[in-house]
Amino acid sequence: QAKLDEHKSVRKDHELALQAEKLFGELASRLASVEVDCEKAAMMAEPLARAVDANPQDISTAEIRETKEALRVAQATLAPTTRLISGKVAGLKGSVRGKMLDLQSRAESAQALLDKTQRTVEEAQSRAAALPILKQAQERIATIEDVLQKMRETEAPFLMGIETMPPDEANEV
Repeated sequence: QAKLDEHKSVRKDHELALQAEKLFGELASRLASVEVDCEKAAMMAEPLARAVDANPQDISTAEIRETKEALRVAQATLAPTTRLISGKVAGLKGSVRGKMLDLQSRAESAQALLDKTQRTVEEAQSRAAALPILKQAQERIATIEDVLQKMRETEAPFLMGIETMPPDEANEV
């Protein structure tokens, strides 16, 4: 009886393996198209990363918006595919399980690529948003220095003890 028990589920295991093999083909092609979307989003973010490092004023909001949209599309297709692969790996055995684990690792690397791209886009967006504020602050600093110089010129006679006013100005007051 013990010898028979270990062979009881051979047919069921074989049928599951055949189904999983079929599903593997579908998931592999689906993951390949998702990986293409991830690569597209990453390639769209490369110019943003270079612009952030070199000259942040070259970052355009249209470029950021397009990259964010590509990122959103890739993320929207990757998440369900990853969940589907993870759900199927649990019940499998043998070589098909190994293939599914390989798919799962590919999905995880695609997710890591998307995470890196997301960080790049967020950095570019924050730099682009900070640029006008920085420019305005620099302009204000420049005007402050002019005002301080004028103030020094007008207060200089009082600081040196020369507090006499010309008669013309005294009559005006």
